[in-house]
Amino acid sequence: MIRNGEYCIYKNREFEFTSDMEGNLLIVSENPHMIKEGFVDKYRNGVYSKRVKPSELINCYQVTTKGKFKGEIINVSNEDKDKYYVGTSNTKFAQKLGLERTDKYYYEKWVPKNEVEIFEDRKDIKLI
Repeated sequence: MIRNGEYCIYKNREFEFTSDMEGNLLIVSENPHMIKEGFVDKYRNGVYSKRVKPSELINCYQVTTKGKFKGEIINVSNEDKDKYYVGTSNTKFAQKLGLERTDKYYYEKWVPKNEVEIFEDRKDIKLI
């Protein structure tokens, strides 16, 4: 599973978290059963959120999925049944790995899963 975002532990479960335009801290889930626990689908898009206090969260962290592909560390942003979507802003790596330019400073490509060793880069986040 590819994960890129900010996560935390709330009541012994992992949730992705974000903030709204008013600066409120929100934990989010795509599980409709979370309505029973006070989550709401504010925009009717299948994403349920609940406003929480920073003191209610433990172990907040940023997760970025990375991969080792042809000896280089590369970003992994998506997957399908048998491929990963990898990318980098490093032009030399992109040329070496055969990636295609998809933006002014970014290169990406679908590659077979069996050619990529996946791992997560995790950095702790301190909430005020």
